[in-house]
Parts: sequence; structure tokens; C-alpha cells
Amino acid sequence: MRHRDGTGRLQSVGAWSDPFLLAIIRSFYAATGVPMVLNTSFNVMGRPMVHDVEDAVGVFLTSDIDVLVVGGALFRKEGGGPGGPGKVLP
Repeated sequence: MRHRDGTGRLQSVGAWSDPFLLAIIRSFYAATGVPMVLNTSFNVMGRPMVHDVEDAVGVFLTSDIDVLVVGGALFRKEGGGPGGPGKVLP
């Protein structure tokens, strides 16, 4: 992944810097065999970037995003499609 200007911004995570994020990455690796995650801006085509929890929930409920993590809470959709008749499970 690279920016328009041809640069990239690698960020290393370790137990010394962010143990919670490191645990997420390790769990993702165990489940998928991919030892990294990609962090990108949180927005969908044609909409501004998310700036607060209210924005995040709005994008989550009206997009294809399957999972939303806010603080220590994880929410996932079950059934339905974007904005469809699914339900959000805590």
C-alpha cells in the first residue's frame, strides 16, 4: 500500500507500545495466517471521514462493514446487508 506521493508509513506494534493492538494482530494471524493488519482511513466512498463514535456507528450501519470496535466493545452484524434487516450483536 502506498500514498499518492509514493510514500508508505509502516508502524510496528509490540507489547511495549500497544499490548491490546498486538493481541488483536496475533489473533488475526492465528485465524487467517496473515501476520499483519492494514489500517486505513475510516470512511466510505462519497462520505467524509469518521470523526466521532456517532459517525462510526452511522457508517457501520449503512455500509458493508461487518465489525465495528469502539473502545473495548466489539459489534458485528448478523444477517441482512448494508442498511438491511440485520441486527447488531454486542
